[in-house]
This record gives sequence, C-alpha cells and structure tokens, in this order.
Amino acid sequence: MEIENLESAIKFIEENTDEKTIFSRAYISNIHKIITNKLTQEGSMYPGDLRKHNVAIKRSQHIPPNHM
Repeated sequence: MEIENLESAIKFIEENTDEKTIFSRAYISNIHKIITNKLTQEGSMYPGDLRKHNVAIKRSQHIPPNHM
C-alpha cells in the first residue's frame, strides 16, 4: 500500500506541478493525504489537516508549536 501511495503522490506531483506552482499548505496537505491513504492510523484521524489541539512528545524536551 505504501508503494502504491507513493506512486500516486508522484503522479499527482507530475500532473499538477510546473514552474508556476505555489507550494501552499493546501498543496502539501493534498500530497500528505495521498501518501497516507488507507494506511493504518497511527496519528491524526485527519491526515493532511492541521492539528486541532496541542501535542506532546513523551521523553522529549522538544515542545511542538501550538496548534493553529
């Protein structure tokens, strides 16, 4: 499944990208949705969307930025 998703993402990029393409949040989110399509859920219930709440990383001193 992962390989098929990567192939789909590459196809999307090839068909929708040229020298005028703006790499917006929506464009990147769309690629993320393609890559994570039908994979076992390990994180967000909404892949490609911005987080709706703050998160923490166990055993890490890094503090991720606040959600938007």
